[in-house]
Amino acid sequence: MTMYDDPYDDARVVREIRALTEMGFEVGVLHGLFSDRPVRRDYAGAGLVPVPLGKRRGGKLPFLTFYLRALPLVVELKGEAFHCQDLFSLPVAYLGAKLSAAGLIYDAHEYYIGTPALADRPLERTVWGVVERAFVGRADAVIAVCDSIADALTERYGIRRPYVVRNLPEFRMVPRTDSLRRWLGIPEAEPILLYQGVLQRGRGILVAVEALRRLERGVLVLLGDGEMREEIRGYITSLGMDGRVFMPGWVPLEKLPLYTASADIGLCLIENLGYSYYLSLPNKLFQYIMAGVPVLASDFPEMGRIVRETGAGLPVDPSDPEDVADKARKLLEDGSLWRRCSENARRAAEVYNWEVEKAKLSEIYHPPILKGLRAS
Repeated sequence: MTMYDDPYDDARVVREIRALTEMGFEVGVLHGLFSDRPVRRDYAGAGLVPVPLGKRRGGKLPFLTFYLRALPLVVELKGEAFHCQDLFSLPVAYLGAKLSAAGLIYDAHEYYIGTPALADRPLERTVWGVVERAFVGRADAVIAVCDSIADALTERYGIRRPYVVRNLPEFRMVPRTDSLRRWLGIPEAEPILLYQGVLQRGRGILVAVEALRRLERGVLVLLGDGEMREEIRGYITSLGMDGRVFMPGWVPLEKLPLYTASADIGLCLIENLGYSYYLSLPNKLFQYIMAGVPVLASDFPEMGRIVRETGAGLPVDPSDPEDVADKARKLLEDGSLWRRCSENARRAAEVYNWEVEKAKLSEIYHPPILKGLRAS
């Protein structure tokens, strides 16, 4: 595998490593490593080949450093397939596959040229679009994380429709817990609205705060960390809501389901800051479903469809705090609706889980197909 960032907290990469290991493959990961991250020789059963990137994360220098250091390293690597986990490392994976006469697999975690990061950067959007166009057609297999992104890649590049392997959690029956209440001292009478994930723009976090402000009761727990942490904290303080919003930081992936299962509503309020976000199908949506927690999710093509088809929650307008508050109030005040959504979520978890999805990964890597990839 190749990736620009490290795999340490990337649940999708970890699940794929384990699935490929179960299939009998020996997995290695060539990855970028910033100096504030730990150096590891192996992770999740994969051997690691780190590419030192220094401490500076912004600008073009880290990318230049990555290519200058990764390209000589990949020349020394041999494999049956080079599985690229992001657009940034696609040229590196292509070189490795070419030198090894191996299969090239491009795993598109997002529709990158439609991300907010490139919205006001036409030159960079053009450059990455050229890179993707140059290599995506050379891949023996392309993987997308949802149908909408698979369709977008097909339409833009004229490629065979990608395989769809959704970013779903492993199946695990988790009973309701009081983990968040005990940890944070939240009274039993206060319902918990939960956001879990990176604290960054486009995730509807400030909208969630505004929605909570409109609710007569309840607290908001932001389980994660990121670049917006201080801005969010300042915003909360300016509204006088410090006592109603909790920001405890990260929890280990293996413990996350226990905390998720203690929430009353799970928030998946992705904002329409770009086409990639509009088409997205976030992992957190299915983490809530797995824990039997009713969800409020953006009424976009993928998220809205899942919520409607499963009945696991309610679709909302993520740009409208009033709508989010109204739908949250509806769930909290109508006990039968809340229980129905919770039960629907648990039923949906039996369909939307990694055990189902990884079978698709097996199709791509099945030996006869893999031999065909190598021959091509």
